[in-house]
Amino acid sequence: MNAHAAGLSRESRHTADMCLDGTYYVGTISRYGADPMRYPLSLNAQGPNVVLDNFDATCGNLWKWRGVTVTMPPASESSKIGGKANSAYGGSSAGGRAASKPEEETISGLALYCDNADHCGFLTPQMTISPNEEDAQPWQAVPYPRQRSRSSGDSLQAPGLTVQLRAAGTTRLLCADEHNRSVYVLAPADAKLKDQNTGKFIFNDAWELTPDEDLPPSLLANLIGTLAPNATAAN
Repeated sequence: MNAHAAGLSRESRHTADMCLDGTYYVGTISRYGADPMRYPLSLNAQGPNVVLDNFDATCGNLWKWRGVTVTMPPASESSKIGGKANSAYGGSSAGGRAASKPEEETISGLALYCDNADHCGFLTPQMTISPNEEDAQPWQAVPYPRQRSRSSGDSLQAPGLTVQLRAAGTTRLLCADEHNRSVYVLAPADAKLKDQNTGKFIFNDAWELTPDEDLPPSLLANLIGTLAPNATAAN
């Protein structure tokens, strides 16, 4: 067991240990199953901010896991939805006045490192990429019940891991809005917000980690959305 998985449940430690090996696509899992009209999306670091992009993008979509210990401000559980960056840490005081500098905490976890972008680096709390390990956001990879996702069909379930990514030291989750292809770090209550018009969840709150390996053509066909969207919702 790696030191950064210490303190987790046995299932979480197993997931964390597996995550440290190899390179992965980090695909968003729809709460409502695969949609044949939409191309599967995954985490992408090619631009100035980390977003969702097509699963088969030419760059920015391959991630490694690295155990890190970083120093950060105390965790804040409040969410800021719709901003350019949604950090799991820090903030400002009421009225826009700068808050007094808080005492810092030492946080350990698993950092996501993109290794096929023009500017490779670590995913930060602000959903940007930095070459510096000390800027990385540590995550806890929490096992998540399997279901058919936009980034894989039933026949792709074997090589993949389904997880929620929790900002270490907080209850906040890495979430995705497929419609505007944005990613956020949200408190659990905000991750469950629903669209007032459709009654559907706005954010996906789980991810499928698909190893970067050669896949047979039949599996690639499933990957591009040929499956019927009949999977049950996660919640």
